Amino acid sequence: MTENTVFIEENVSDNALNELISRAFNTLDRETPSDEGADYKPFYYGFFNGISLIIENTTTYEQTIEALKHLQCKAEDYFIEQTE
Repeated sequence: MTENTVFIEENVSDNALNELISRAFNTLDRETPSDEGADYKPFYYGFFNGISLIIENTTTYEQTIEALKHLQCKAEDYFIEQTE
């Protein structure tokens, strides 16, 4: 495999990941109801710090996916509590 081929494959992979992330944010923006007065600062700190901890403390794909799913469930629970 040439260096150019590796570069192209990495770019395609990065572009696909960026597209998935963009879709997730667009869906979140589109489907999130208005919630004036809710304090999401703890949610955002917890969610993003959780992602950082997962990146720093997992070594396998399976561990990462399991931890991200757990974080997602916790974030959904917190979000629901904030909007009630």
